Amino acid sequence: MVERLRRSFLYTPGDSPEMMAKAADAGADAVTVDLEDAVRPEDKPQARENLRAVRETADFGETELSVRVNEFGTDHWTADLDAAVAAGVDTVTLPMVETPRAVEETVAALDDLTDDPPELVLLLESPAGVFAGREIAEAAAGLPRVTGLSFGVGDYARATGGEPTSTRVREFLSHRIVGFAAIGRLQPVSSVYPDPTDLDALREVAARAAEVGFVGQSVIHPRQVPVVNEVFTPDPEAVATARTHVEAYDASDRGAFVHEGTFLDEALVERYRRLVARADAIAAADH
Repeated sequence: MVERLRRSFLYTPGDSPEMMAKAADAGADAVTVDLEDAVRPEDKPQARENLRAVRETADFGETELSVRVNEFGTDHWTADLDAAVAAGVDTVTLPMVETPRAVEETVAALDDLTDDPPELVLLLESPAGVFAGREIAEAAAGLPRVTGLSFGVGDYARATGGEPTSTRVREFLSHRIVGFAAIGRLQPVSSVYPDPTDLDALREVAARAAEVGFVGQSVIHPRQVPVVNEVFTPDPEAVATARTHVEAYDASDRGAFVHEGTFLDEALVERYRRLVARADAIAAADH
């Protein structure tokens, strides 16, 4: 499966058709309609109808359309999956994942609903989920429709009593999520930064996430989209250098050597290949 371009995941509440429609034009790589935390229990049935309606009326073009359903095993989980499939979304985002069973049964439920099920992005948001991350990732590795992994700073901090804006809390979670994503062969997407007015802080958080291996970040406001898109777009000079290294390595019959002052071997060149592929995908999307 070709990896999706997921620099920015823009969340929009399912109980606001106007905001859902505007999100389609925000320039995000992906839009996630939230049927969970952003919607009161009594409003969830209407939010599901809103999802179906916006799919028919708004033009998402190449933008990935995701829906965050309610937690596995809750009263709303099955109805949310039904609505997601009926709307023909690209991806289901499953929150509060704490066991491999939650992933496996969600995949099975989607398979039962349609011959062409959406992909699945997992959210580890509780201590139970984070500390079961390896088992969850290992289960996901055998499920091709599971393609992404993210986390929730706010819910984790609420459970532990930590500060949700703490750099230490975010870094603790970030390194684990990136590692779990590698085990499960999933795309790691960083968690939201909660202050939509502080774009400088957002840029710093996104840059640290990119540095440790995240491919993108979730956002809660359209004004955050250009910042994270820019941060997670590879620097053109770095891409040009990577191309020369890949070309030199492919043209050589040696497994390791120095090219223009840079040591190359298969592991290092693989990183350059991913960088080039990512830049090419972004260029194709922008055109």
